[in-house]
Order: sequence, then C-alpha cells, then structure tokens
Amino acid sequence: MLIFIPNKTGGDVARLFAEVGLEELLREGDAGPNASDLLSAGPSGERGVVLSWGVPGYKPDMQTWSPCKPDANRKLPAGRFLLGFERSALRPDGEADLPSALARSATVQFDGPLVRLADGNAWRIPNGMRLPYRFGLDDAGHVAKVVRPEYSRIHERTLWAFEAVRGEVAGEQAIDELQGLDYCAFLLGLNYRVNLEVCLALGLFDGAAIGRVMFASTDSEKLIAIADEVKKNAAQPPGASGRNG
Repeated sequence: MLIFIPNKTGGDVARLFAEVGLEELLREGDAGPNASDLLSAGPSGERGVVLSWGVPGYKPDMQTWSPCKPDANRKLPAGRFLLGFERSALRPDGEADLPSALARSATVQFDGPLVRLADGNAWRIPNGMRLPYRFGLDDAGHVAKVVRPEYSRIHERTLWAFEAVRGEVAGEQAIDELQGLDYCAFLLGLNYRVNLEVCLALGLFDGAAIGRVMFASTDSEKLIAIADEVKKNAAQPPGASGRNG
C-alpha cells in the first residue's frame, strides 16, 4: 500500500500521519514507512510525499490511486491523503491482496482465526480472550489469570464485544452495528496497518463481516454451543435426557 500526502515533505512521519488522521497506522514495535518527496506533481496533481512500507514512489502508469473522503467526526477535509496500490499487486478481478499488503511485522501481530471480510479476503483476527496473562488476585482476592497491563485496553473492548454477542444470542438486544464496526476496525488494526477510515475506504465490513469478527474474537462459538444445548434440554420433557429409549 502507498500513501500520498499532498503539499507535505517527509521527515516526521508521526506528525504527518497525525495531521491527516492516520496515526493509528503506526504502532510501537512495527516497522515504519519509508518516505519519498516528489519534485513534480503526484496523484493529486500537486507535489507532496509518498509513503510506503515497501519502496515509495509515484509511477502513474503502474499504480492506482484513490483520494480519501472527509472525516466528519474529526473535521478533516477530503483529499488530505490518497491511497495507492501497485497494479502488479492486483488480482485479475482488480482487487489487491490486502492482507499481505497491510500486514504488520510478524513480531507485533496477535494470534487468532482467519475470518473472511466483505472484500472476500481472509484476515487474521486477534482473539481477545486469549491475551498474554499472569497469575494474580482478582478484585475478590482469589487467584486468577490476570491479563497483562499492556493488553488491558484490548481485553476491555473484547469483554464489551462478548457481552454484545451474548445479548444477541440470548435474544436480549441486537448488536449495535456502528459500535461493532468501531470495535472491528480497532481489532483489525492490531494486526494490520489500518484504522476505521482505511477500513471504510477499502470496503472491508458489512453487517455479516462485523458479526463474524465479533464472534471469532470472543470465542463466542462456545457460547452458541452452550446456548443451543440449553435450548435442546429445555425442549425435552422431564426425565427425557436420562432415558435410553
């Protein structure tokens, strides 16, 4: 993936990304992007800087570019950056192999299942219920597995997702899709160089994909199996479960 920021030069990449709303693409321990200042017009028709985790550069005949839309929540304008891909990296259907293009360094990725998103690709989703832990005391003073402090935010958001999934499985309340979308983009950003805006620009999520990610990241398959067993037992007449026929 390539990023073009018009009317800027490379140098302080963290500042550049923060100015255009891409600061979440950077993560401690992950490789940083390389920058190349353009001395002539770039994909927007202006000078600027091209950034990439590969080799940055502007080759209009060999790349495809799309300008970003405005960010209404953060009051950021349209066209403040453009996303690009090398045409050689595109599949025959014109789509990029996004998981490979956007994957963070293996040393900072979280393990988890592969989940197919709305773009048709399989993405590795962190399992927030299996984060690194230590033994400690819980709030009641009992010995328990305690998630390490550096992963507490991931754990807290995963517990929210688990409760949301539990509520839907129990028929209490449907998952709020906008909250679920925000959670899914956050989770995907742990393993890939994306944020919510990049996810939306790339068309990674629809309602079904949000549900798949929330279920996969919370071990909710087990919850569903338990719920199904409870329903099955409740449907049996008294004493039926102990009969051999």
